[in-house]
Amino acid sequence: MLFTANRRALIAGLSSALVGISLGPVFAASKAKMRFDTDNDGTLDLNEVKAAAGAAFDKLDRDHDGTLDKKELGGRIGKDMMADADPDKDGTISKDEYVGLAEKLFKDADADGEGTLDAKELRSEAGRQLMKLLK
Repeated sequence: MLFTANRRALIAGLSSALVGISLGPVFAASKAKMRFDTDNDGTLDLNEVKAAAGAAFDKLDRDHDGTLDKKELGGRIGKDMMADADPDKDGTISKDEYVGLAEKLFKDADADGEGTLDAKELRSEAGRQLMKLLK
């Protein structure tokens, strides 16, 4: 009897751990999305993304000079994306450029063209890049 109870507890504990491991990234993405989903409709629209991008920019601009350099960006943007986001090629990104990049990634992730991003679209490459910008 004792062996059976211990075995059940062990199996229950392992099952919980495995579920937590496999669903952890899903819950993390959902939690982040919900933070930006200000109208609580379960999706992100362009206005929500732009507002979140602007807030992220403000948080990252530690020296308050109105631009983000490579150090302030902290790896959020790769070289190719930086080249696209920095049309004036000054090595920094302004708030307008940062929000513009978020808008481009939003449009790239919006596979169905509905004007909103659901959980599936946020798991796309563009969706993951977008969430990286917003955090």
